[in-house]
Amino acid sequence: MPDLDLVLRIDGVNHDGWNNIQVVRSLDTIADTFDLALQTKASWHRPVTDITEGATCEVLYRGAVLVSGYLDTVNSSYNATSTTLTVSGRSKAGQLVDCTAIHKPWRDTPVLTIAAELCEPFGIRVTSEIGELPKEQRFKLAEGEKVFEALARLGKDYALRLVSLPNGDISFTRTGLLRYPDVVIERGVNVFAGSLTRNLEERFSHYVFKAQLAASDELGGEVNTAYTVEDDGVSLYRPLVIESDEQVRDIKGQGTTKEKSKTPLQLRAEWERNTRAGKARQLTYDVGNPDDLASSWEHAHGLWEPNTIV
Repeated sequence: MPDLDLVLRIDGVNHDGWNNIQVVRSLDTIADTFDLALQTKASWHRPVTDITEGATCEVLYRGAVLVSGYLDTVNSSYNATSTTLTVSGRSKAGQLVDCTAIHKPWRDTPVLTIAAELCEPFGIRVTSEIGELPKEQRFKLAEGEKVFEALARLGKDYALRLVSLPNGDISFTRTGLLRYPDVVIERGVNVFAGSLTRNLEERFSHYVFKAQLAASDELGGEVNTAYTVEDDGVSLYRPLVIESDEQVRDIKGQGTTKEKSKTPLQLRAEWERNTRAGKARQLTYDVGNPDDLASSWEHAHGLWEPNTIV
Protein backbone atom coordinates (compact mmCIF):
# COMPACT_ATOMS: atom_id res chain seq x y z
CA MET A 1 0.00 0.00 0.00
CA PRO A 2 1.25 3.51 -0.71
CA ASP A 3 2.45 5.44 2.33
CA LEU A 4 0.56 8.72 2.54
CA ASP A 5 2.24 9.77 5.81
CA LEU A 6 5.59 10.36 4.12
CA VAL A 7 6.01 13.19 1.64
CA LEU A 8 8.89 14.22 -0.60
CA ARG A 9 8.68 17.98 -1.03
CA ILE A 10 10.60 19.22 -4.07
CA ASP A 11 10.92 22.97 -4.48
CA GLY A 12 7.73 23.40 -2.44
CA VAL A 13 5.68 20.75 -4.31
CA ASN A 14 4.59 17.63 -2.38
CA HIS A 15 4.93 14.13 -3.85
CA ASP A 16 3.38 11.28 -1.85
CA GLY A 17 2.11 7.72 -2.29
CA TRP A 18 5.53 6.03 -2.19
CA ASN A 19 5.51 2.22 -1.99
CA ASN A 20 9.03 1.67 -0.62
CA ILE A 21 10.76 4.05 1.77
CA GLN A 22 14.14 4.09 3.49
CA VAL A 23 15.49 7.01 5.53
CA VAL A 24 18.86 6.57 7.26
CA ARG A 25 20.06 8.90 10.01
CA SER A 26 23.25 7.79 11.72
CA LEU A 27 26.02 8.91 14.07
CA ASP A 28 28.52 7.16 11.79
CA THR A 29 27.89 9.37 8.75
CA ILE A 30 27.41 13.13 8.60
CA ALA A 31 25.01 13.00 5.63
CA ASP A 32 21.57 11.46 6.19
CA THR A 33 20.19 9.54 3.20
CA PHE A 34 16.81 8.62 1.73
CA ASP A 35 15.57 6.26 -0.98
CA LEU A 36 11.96 6.34 -2.20
CA ALA A 37 10.26 4.21 -4.85
CA LEU A 38 6.83 4.31 -6.44
CA GLN A 39 5.65 1.32 -8.46
CA THR A 40 2.35 1.29 -10.37
CA LYS A 41 0.60 -0.46 -13.23
CA ALA A 42 2.18 -0.16 -16.64
CA SER A 43 -0.68 1.91 -17.99
CA TRP A 44 -0.02 4.66 -15.44
CA HIS A 45 2.68 7.20 -16.06
CA ARG A 46 3.75 9.90 -13.64
CA PRO A 47 5.37 13.04 -15.09
CA VAL A 48 8.98 13.33 -13.87
CA THR A 49 9.92 16.58 -15.54
CA ASP A 50 9.51 18.35 -12.18
CA ILE A 51 11.73 15.78 -10.39
CA THR A 52 15.35 16.36 -11.38
CA GLU A 53 18.71 15.54 -9.85
CA GLY A 54 20.14 18.40 -7.80
CA ALA A 55 16.70 19.69 -6.83
CA THR A 56 16.23 21.05 -3.32
CA CYS A 57 13.99 18.77 -1.30
CA GLU A 58 12.67 17.78 2.11
CA VAL A 59 11.48 14.40 3.38
CA LEU A 60 8.58 14.80 5.81
CA TYR A 61 6.78 12.28 8.01
CA ARG A 62 3.35 13.45 9.21
CA GLY A 63 4.48 17.04 8.76
CA ALA A 64 7.78 16.67 10.64
CA VAL A 65 10.93 17.22 8.58
CA LEU A 66 13.31 14.23 8.62
CA VAL A 67 15.88 15.29 6.01
CA SER A 68 16.57 18.55 4.15
CA GLY A 69 18.91 18.32 1.19
CA TYR A 70 19.16 17.53 -2.49
CA LEU A 71 18.18 14.77 -4.91
CA ASP A 72 21.21 12.79 -6.08
CA THR A 73 19.56 10.24 -8.39
CA VAL A 74 16.28 9.99 -10.30
CA ASN A 75 15.44 6.79 -12.14
CA SER A 76 12.33 6.03 -14.18
CA SER A 77 11.92 2.48 -15.49
CA TYR A 78 9.21 0.16 -16.78
CA ASN A 79 8.45 -3.40 -17.85
CA ALA A 80 5.42 -5.20 -19.30
CA THR A 81 3.36 -4.94 -16.10
CA SER A 82 4.54 -1.89 -14.17
CA THR A 83 6.37 1.42 -14.13
CA THR A 84 8.72 2.46 -11.33
CA LEU A 85 10.00 5.85 -10.22
CA THR A 86 12.95 5.76 -7.81
CA VAL A 87 14.61 8.78 -6.22
CA SER A 88 17.45 9.02 -3.73
CA GLY A 89 19.30 11.83 -2.06
CA ARG A 90 21.14 13.13 0.98
CA SER A 91 20.97 15.93 3.46
CA LYS A 92 22.80 19.15 2.61
CA ALA A 93 25.91 17.78 4.34
CA GLY A 94 26.38 15.43 1.39
CA GLN A 95 28.01 18.38 -0.37
CA LEU A 96 30.59 18.55 2.43
CA VAL A 97 31.44 14.89 1.84
CA ASP A 98 31.86 15.37 -1.93
CA CYS A 99 33.51 18.77 -2.27
CA THR A 100 37.03 20.04 -1.67
CA ALA A 101 37.65 22.59 1.07
CA ILE A 102 39.09 25.89 -0.12
CA HIS A 103 40.27 28.48 2.42
CA LYS A 104 43.42 30.20 3.61
CA PRO A 105 44.96 28.98 6.93
CA TRP A 106 43.47 30.13 10.23
CA ARG A 107 45.34 31.47 13.27
CA ASP A 108 43.97 31.87 16.78
CA THR A 109 40.43 31.17 15.57
CA PRO A 110 37.56 29.42 17.41
CA VAL A 111 36.71 25.93 16.15
CA LEU A 112 33.12 26.95 15.48
CA THR A 113 34.24 29.91 13.37
CA ILE A 114 36.51 27.71 11.24
CA ALA A 115 33.69 25.22 10.70
CA ALA A 116 31.23 27.99 9.86
CA GLU A 117 33.56 29.50 7.25
CA LEU A 118 34.10 26.09 5.63
CA CYS A 119 30.34 25.45 5.39
CA GLU A 120 29.12 28.94 4.51
CA PRO A 121 29.57 28.56 0.70
CA PHE A 122 27.21 25.56 0.83
CA GLY A 123 24.48 27.39 2.73
CA ILE A 124 24.98 25.25 5.83
CA ARG A 125 25.07 26.65 9.37
CA VAL A 126 27.17 25.02 12.10
CA THR A 127 26.17 24.88 15.77
CA SER A 128 27.48 23.23 18.94
CA GLU A 129 25.35 21.14 21.28
CA ILE A 130 28.01 21.15 24.02
CA GLY A 131 28.51 24.87 24.47
CA GLU A 132 31.56 26.97 23.68
CA LEU A 133 34.39 25.35 21.71
CA PRO A 134 38.09 26.28 22.04
CA LYS A 135 40.33 28.23 19.70
CA GLU A 136 42.78 26.70 17.25
CA GLN A 137 46.20 28.32 17.33
CA ARG A 138 46.88 27.11 13.81
CA PHE A 139 44.71 25.17 11.36
CA LYS A 140 45.63 24.52 7.75
CA LEU A 141 43.80 22.53 5.10
CA ALA A 142 45.58 19.60 3.48
CA GLU A 143 45.92 19.62 -0.30
CA GLY A 144 42.71 18.29 -1.85
CA GLU A 145 41.07 17.74 1.54
CA LYS A 146 37.29 17.41 1.48
CA VAL A 147 35.26 19.74 3.69
CA PHE A 148 34.01 16.94 5.92
CA GLU A 149 37.54 15.59 6.35
CA ALA A 150 38.67 18.97 7.63
CA LEU A 151 35.66 19.21 9.96
CA ALA A 152 36.33 15.70 11.26
CA ARG A 153 39.93 16.68 12.05
CA LEU A 154 38.64 19.62 14.04
CA GLY A 155 36.22 17.43 15.96
CA LYS A 156 38.54 14.52 16.76
CA ASP A 157 40.91 16.68 18.78
CA TYR A 158 38.07 17.35 21.19
CA ALA A 159 36.23 13.99 20.99
CA LEU A 160 33.34 15.53 19.08
CA ARG A 161 30.99 14.09 16.47
CA LEU A 162 29.33 15.88 13.59
CA VAL A 163 25.67 15.16 12.82
CA SER A 164 23.13 16.47 10.34
CA LEU A 165 20.07 18.26 11.67
CA PRO A 166 16.63 17.86 10.05
CA ASN A 167 16.81 21.41 8.64
CA GLY A 168 20.02 20.59 6.74
CA ASP A 169 22.47 22.31 9.08
CA ILE A 170 25.13 20.39 11.06
CA SER A 171 26.15 20.35 14.70
CA PHE A 172 29.09 19.29 16.86
CA THR A 173 27.85 16.92 19.56
CA ARG A 174 28.75 14.16 21.98
CA THR A 175 27.12 10.76 22.16
CA GLY A 176 24.05 10.28 24.31
CA LEU A 177 23.10 13.88 25.01
CA LEU A 178 19.38 13.15 24.58
CA ARG A 179 17.86 10.70 27.09
CA TYR A 180 14.38 9.19 27.43
CA PRO A 181 14.44 6.82 30.45
CA ASP A 182 10.76 5.96 29.98
CA VAL A 183 11.19 4.80 26.36
CA VAL A 184 11.96 1.07 26.24
CA ILE A 185 13.01 -1.37 23.55
CA GLU A 186 11.60 -4.64 24.85
CA ARG A 187 11.17 -8.07 23.37
CA GLY A 188 7.52 -8.99 23.19
CA VAL A 189 6.47 -5.32 23.32
CA ASN A 190 7.87 -3.40 20.37
CA VAL A 191 10.74 -5.56 19.06
CA PHE A 192 10.05 -7.46 15.84
CA ALA A 193 13.60 -8.81 15.51
CA GLY A 194 16.95 -8.37 17.23
CA SER A 195 20.60 -9.41 17.18
CA LEU A 196 23.86 -8.97 19.08
CA THR A 197 27.21 -8.79 17.27
CA ARG A 198 30.58 -8.84 19.06
CA ASN A 199 33.85 -8.32 17.22
CA LEU A 200 37.48 -7.98 18.35
CA GLU A 201 39.18 -7.07 15.07
CA GLU A 202 39.11 -3.29 15.53
CA ARG A 203 39.40 -3.25 19.33
CA PHE A 204 42.70 -3.07 21.24
CA SER A 205 43.97 -3.41 24.80
CA HIS A 206 46.20 -0.30 24.71
CA TYR A 207 45.90 2.87 22.63
CA VAL A 208 49.06 4.98 22.44
CA PHE A 209 48.60 8.40 20.87
CA LYS A 210 51.72 10.30 19.86
CA ALA A 211 51.79 13.91 18.66
CA GLN A 212 53.56 17.21 19.07
CA LEU A 213 52.60 20.09 21.29
CA ALA A 214 52.53 23.38 19.44
CA ALA A 215 54.94 26.09 20.45
CA SER A 216 53.72 28.38 23.21
CA ASP A 217 55.04 30.87 25.75
CA GLU A 218 55.23 28.08 28.34
CA LEU A 219 56.95 25.51 26.12
CA GLY A 220 59.08 27.76 23.95
CA GLY A 221 59.02 25.27 21.06
CA GLU A 222 57.56 22.01 19.80
CA VAL A 223 57.94 18.92 22.00
CA ASN A 224 56.87 15.34 21.49
CA THR A 225 54.15 13.98 23.76
CA ALA A 226 52.28 10.71 24.15
CA TYR A 227 49.23 9.48 26.02
CA THR A 228 48.08 5.89 26.66
CA VAL A 229 44.65 4.56 27.57
CA GLU A 230 43.67 0.95 28.25
CA ASP A 231 40.54 -1.00 27.33
CA ASP A 232 39.80 -3.35 30.23
CA GLY A 233 37.34 -5.25 28.06
CA VAL A 234 40.15 -6.73 25.92
CA SER A 235 41.98 -9.59 27.67
CA LEU A 236 44.52 -10.20 24.89
CA TYR A 237 47.63 -8.06 24.51
CA ARG A 238 46.70 -5.91 21.51
CA PRO A 239 48.50 -2.53 21.44
CA LEU A 240 47.76 0.15 18.83
CA VAL A 241 50.04 3.16 18.33
CA ILE A 242 48.52 6.13 16.49
CA GLU A 243 50.89 8.87 15.40
CA SER A 244 49.18 12.13 14.59
CA ASP A 245 50.60 14.32 11.83
CA GLU A 246 48.85 17.24 13.43
CA GLN A 247 50.01 19.23 16.40
CA VAL A 248 47.96 19.28 19.57
CA ARG A 249 47.21 22.95 19.48
CA ASP A 250 45.36 23.63 22.73
CA ILE A 251 47.20 22.15 25.70
CA LYS A 252 44.59 23.53 28.13
CA GLY A 253 42.02 21.03 26.97
CA GLN A 254 38.76 21.49 25.20
CA GLY A 255 37.44 24.24 27.43
CA THR A 256 34.15 22.76 28.64
CA THR A 257 33.32 22.87 32.34
CA LYS A 258 33.51 19.11 32.90
CA GLU A 259 36.78 18.42 31.10
CA LYS A 260 38.99 21.49 31.40
CA SER A 261 41.79 19.35 32.86
CA LYS A 262 42.00 17.01 29.85
CA THR A 263 44.23 17.81 26.91
CA PRO A 264 42.98 17.19 23.37
CA LEU A 265 45.41 14.24 23.15
CA GLN A 266 43.77 12.61 26.18
CA LEU A 267 40.30 13.27 24.81
CA ARG A 268 41.25 11.89 21.43
CA ALA A 269 42.74 8.70 22.91
CA GLU A 270 39.68 8.10 25.09
CA TRP A 271 37.37 8.83 22.16
CA GLU A 272 39.22 6.26 20.04
CA ARG A 273 38.96 3.61 22.76
CA ASN A 274 35.30 4.26 23.55
CA THR A 275 34.21 4.47 19.91
CA ARG A 276 35.96 1.25 18.95
CA ALA A 277 34.54 -0.54 22.00
CA GLY A 278 31.03 0.61 21.11
CA LYS A 279 31.28 -0.48 17.49
CA ALA A 280 32.70 -3.86 18.56
CA ARG A 281 29.53 -4.68 20.51
CA GLN A 282 26.40 -3.77 18.62
CA LEU A 283 22.76 -4.45 19.38
CA THR A 284 20.41 -4.25 16.40
CA TYR A 285 16.64 -4.10 16.75
CA ASP A 286 13.74 -3.82 14.34
CA VAL A 287 11.17 -1.91 16.38
CA GLY A 288 7.59 -0.94 15.66
CA ASN A 289 4.16 -0.39 17.09
CA PRO A 290 2.30 -3.70 16.69
CA ASP A 291 -1.06 -1.98 17.30
CA ASP A 292 -0.46 0.69 14.64
CA LEU A 293 2.26 -0.16 12.12
CA ALA A 294 1.88 3.24 10.45
CA SER A 295 3.22 4.93 13.60
CA SER A 296 6.28 2.70 13.97
CA TRP A 297 8.58 5.64 13.19
CA GLU A 298 7.58 7.21 16.52
CA HIS A 299 7.86 6.65 20.26
CA ALA A 300 6.12 8.46 23.14
CA HIS A 301 8.25 11.61 22.74
CA GLY A 302 8.35 11.85 18.96
CA LEU A 303 10.32 10.37 16.10
CA TRP A 304 13.17 7.92 16.62
CA GLU A 305 16.42 9.88 16.28
CA PRO A 306 20.12 9.00 16.35
CA ASN A 307 22.21 9.81 19.43
CA THR A 308 19.36 9.07 21.85
CA ILE A 309 19.64 6.94 24.98
CA VAL A 310 16.47 4.96 25.74
